[in-house]
Amino acid sequence: MKPTYNEVTGWGFVRIEGKPDLYFKIKGGPCVVKPGPHPLAAGSTVTATVERGGDGRYFATSLHVDAPAPALTPEELQARQEQGARVIQALMEQAPPGVWFTRWSNIKINVADKRNHNDATVRGLAHMALEEEWSFSHSRDAHLILRQYLKYTFVRLARENKILYSGPYAAFDTGLLDKFYEPIFCLCEYNEDGNRYSHINFCVAGQGPAGKRLISVFPERPATARYLTRLDEVMFDPACPVTVQWSHIVEDAIERGRFPLAFLQRYAPAGFRERLNDRADEAWMRDYVRALTGDIQAHRAVVSHVGAAIEAARKRVRWDYKTALPIYYPAENATSFILPLALRPDGRPDLALVARRVNPNEYYGVTVYTLEMAYLAARLIGPLAGAGWLTPRIEEATSLLSYTGDLTL
Repeated sequence: MKPTYNEVTGWGFVRIEGKPDLYFKIKGGPCVVKPGPHPLAAGSTVTATVERGGDGRYFATSLHVDAPAPALTPEELQARQEQGARVIQALMEQAPPGVWFTRWSNIKINVADKRNHNDATVRGLAHMALEEEWSFSHSRDAHLILRQYLKYTFVRLARENKILYSGPYAAFDTGLLDKFYEPIFCLCEYNEDGNRYSHINFCVAGQGPAGKRLISVFPERPATARYLTRLDEVMFDPACPVTVQWSHIVEDAIERGRFPLAFLQRYAPAGFRERLNDRADEAWMRDYVRALTGDIQAHRAVVSHVGAAIEAARKRVRWDYKTALPIYYPAENATSFILPLALRPDGRPDLALVARRVNPNEYYGVTVYTLEMAYLAARLIGPLAGAGWLTPRIEEATSLLSYTGDLTL
């Protein structure tokens, strides 16, 4: 008889050839594991004591492990790795990066409902990791930043082929550390019924049931995601000019609700001033852009103001190189820099310019991010405790439209 077993929940089924599967429950249940030479694991050969319940169904009341689960050969391990890679490749070809993690696993990290088990999973990870602010001050979701961090870290790991597979298990390095600076891993088990991986737990190697399982099936630990490999990916060169894609930085960003309302009201184009007090929804943004492109004087004024903010940001980088922060853009699997853009006289940043190096002597200003988007993209690279101008302590949402944390927009 061979069991399938989840050691975190403490229950599983013993498979008996030619007969129905036999249910057993160890944690909080009637079943016990008798002392034996081997630990209970999926695929082990066991001897079971069986009783009949009040509902007429049979269940195991004790298990004795006769032999451990058979070790996989190098060929079998390679086959499992290739199978997992094929699943990831299919996701890459068929789905946007933002949904890869939730389609690969059963962890619905987009759900913020406190009654949801998966939300408890994310809260548990936050408690396990080094203390950090995982939410924006204005957000009702206490773990929005952590959810997006997990989602897009998985994207980078998948592209680097750093998700490891062994037998029915899969694991990856979350990039987070516990209080003792030990790496935290995500351990999952393949679920044939759902054709994806079921989450076992976040764990530290060798600690707790999941951590012990990790070291028994993954003698070589999963590697962390890597984003920066060259010095010019870490440090922005303020001596290089920034060529700006104005259509994305002005029209596209306004239509996506990224510019502050006060700024748009200040530079309202002709024929639109009577609508300034209307609700700033998607239709309002589209009409504003249409009117702006038809008013060359107002359009030039907006470009001039944003251009001056970009030049001021370059000067700020000359004064402090840490002003320019590297970010990861999942949709193109590329890194860029963000620079603070202050549109108000007080110098506080309102937006972040996304600048990508296109040759050794030039950057390309691709678009602008809200401060929330900027923080989420920069946090993928590493903690931002000393970033200065970019923090999660944003009292009011900087986007005029609702924003869910998607970094592929």
